Amino acid sequence: MGWHLCLKKLVTTVPVVCLCMPSAIAADRTSLRGVLPIHSESMLNLQRELARDRRLTTGSIGSAAATATVEEADPSDDDDEDEDSTDDDTSDDGDRDDAKEQDDRLNVAARMAASIGYDSNFDEENDGPGSVFHRYDASLDVSYQTDQLEAELASEATLIDLFDNGTFDRWAVSNSTSMTRKLDSGLSYSFGLNQEADALSGGAPTVNAGGFAEVKKKASFITASVRGSLDYEVDQAGSEEDDDSIAGGNSLTRDLELGLQLRPEAKVSPFLRLGISDVVFPERSGSVNSLNATGRYAVAGVTLKPNEKFAMDIGGRFERRSFADDAVEDVEISFADIRLTWSPVDELDLNAQVRRYLTTPDTSDATYAQITEYVFGLGWQVTERTNLELSALYEQTDEPEIDGDADELSLSFKASQQLTSTVDWFVAADQTWRRSREDGDIEDDYYRLEVRTGLAFKL
Repeated sequence: MGWHLCLKKLVTTVPVVCLCMPSAIAADRTSLRGVLPIHSESMLNLQRELARDRRLTTGSIGSAAATATVEEADPSDDDDEDEDSTDDDTSDDGDRDDAKEQDDRLNVAARMAASIGYDSNFDEENDGPGSVFHRYDASLDVSYQTDQLEAELASEATLIDLFDNGTFDRWAVSNSTSMTRKLDSGLSYSFGLNQEADALSGGAPTVNAGGFAEVKKKASFITASVRGSLDYEVDQAGSEEDDDSIAGGNSLTRDLELGLQLRPEAKVSPFLRLGISDVVFPERSGSVNSLNATGRYAVAGVTLKPNEKFAMDIGGRFERRSFADDAVEDVEISFADIRLTWSPVDELDLNAQVRRYLTTPDTSDATYAQITEYVFGLGWQVTERTNLELSALYEQTDEPEIDGDADELSLSFKASQQLTSTVDWFVAADQTWRRSREDGDIEDDYYRLEVRTGLAFKL
């Protein structure tokens, strides 16, 4: 039986790229932390964007088992005794089935991994000599489901230590919880909370906290949803390092989206998403350098689902952003919005996405940046015990106000071999190339390579 890129973690502790489609596979959105190395800022930014849309993950889980009762035999009637004995056997079988059903409906998965490796540019700031490190990862996933209730709790932690000192040089933690309540009328309510934090040793951490709430009505002809979300980022590191920049500091992002999809179960299903979002920088509100902005967007297209193995969203996105600073003109973009999941065979899964959006730069004097992303993920179960994972991200950044642009390419590879039912051996490699320019001059030419190998344990 093959595994699927969306949701399901492989026998290793790290999931592959998951770029699930909001209309075709709405329940399968997940975090990208751990797909590429922790140092890949572009992948972390993509993760944070998708984390705002994080949905409840589902699995083979359910409700408590029913209690079976056994009628007492009548000692005065041998025939009745034989019949009741047969009923006893049947009831015992039912008890075992109910107990198995209960186990299936509650899913608890705990994993740990330890690895050693080499990083050519650990601190991302200096092009000095490379570093040997050891890394520890841990994750816990708890899921529960009944016919009308779905809930999930997930936690992940990563510690990285260079061999030149006795303290951890980088750490990261993430936690999320979500719940969905389904009603017989096709109406459902969902909410969720998430928190993420990471930092270099001795440096101020970057912390993200957010949540969402959604109401969805599903019918045979149309599915409608209203979704709101909040995301608050405490970027202390950015504030400290970018004193000369108008970027950096804390930010609050709020989103509200209306979604409609016609004939959701059909092979060709049109969809429309309308949304409004704003970003607020509390420290700069009311100042001449205010970065506060409001965006409005629309995404329209069709979902193609010719069979259970293939699903694709083909659409276009239009976005317009206005700024609190009257000196900054409104910005508009339009671009294709494409998402694909395909399993040509049970052992092979493919994901791809193309999108463009507007955001606020982290480390420049521009008030906005236009990001274009091309993402690809592949998972292949080579044998019953061997798995391969590949992922790639190519990102283009344009900042027209300062005549700046950047290109970044991140590649990730991982191979794992199951040694026992609870232990895997794995090897992983990650590479990042980045070049940024301003006024035609190269400002940054960056390369990084990380390789590591270790053991993963399923607890």
